[in-house]
Amino acid sequence: MTFDELVAEITAFYDYVGTPFLSTSSDEHVPDSLTNWSVIVYETGLSEVSKKPVIKSKYVNFVVYNYGDIGEAAYYSDKELTNEVDSDVTSDGSLESINKLYLSESIRGKVQAAVAESASSVLLEGNPRATMTEDTSSGQKDMLVDEPSLFWQGKEVLVRGTGENQELATVAAIDLDTGYITFEENLVNSYTTAEVTRVIFVDNTERRQWAINALLSPERYTLSMTSLVSLDSTVQAAGGLVNDSTIEDIVTSYISTIAAASYL
Repeated sequence: MTFDELVAEITAFYDYVGTPFLSTSSDEHVPDSLTNWSVIVYETGLSEVSKKPVIKSKYVNFVVYNYGDIGEAAYYSDKELTNEVDSDVTSDGSLESINKLYLSESIRGKVQAAVAESASSVLLEGNPRATMTEDTSSGQKDMLVDEPSLFWQGKEVLVRGTGENQELATVAAIDLDTGYITFEENLVNSYTTAEVTRVIFVDNTERRQWAINALLSPERYTLSMTSLVSLDSTVQAAGGLVNDSTIEDIVTSYISTIAAASYL
């Protein structure tokens, strides 16, 4: 039976029939070749209260395999293919809705995979570095870089241009909104973007220790990272259907901060 044949059968059985619509609540794990449809139909019956004739509305659900393609086949379904906990849950910013995101198996699974990928990458990386994106003169404390989330307060770094100018500095503050990092002392040298100035970790002990701990205790580190992911506005809007790259970017952005706070 095709889509049109099944709809014709529904129409013949009921006196009134609405237009079939593609369900928006299909489980994200249902294959693309299988689509879920619903149609509102009307039938006569008796009121449970007055026992007088009434017209009742209800949904008739059906699925279609290879809709509009070779081998199309339609079947009645007892229920919609829904996955309310994992796929449809979104957040309006309330504590209750954020908690639902935190409990979502779909989101937690993605976070766990992102933590594992990030941990393996950290173990293989050299000393992290960010590139300066705006000329900085001597006597200044602020420097604009392309990856400010790499740093944290108190981290010792090496500011190095491609020329002879280089110096050790300690990060005093980070502004993730503007991209500026602020050092405790004024810079001795001037640096330009033309010489490709970089801010480099003196050592990478904290991030490496985070990676080792995350691989040894994946459940613990997944739970803590899921809390942070659930607070992100993009994740709250997309819910369980949030894409992988968004999760990966959020996890990556928090690694240095968590590593610094938890390092003993």
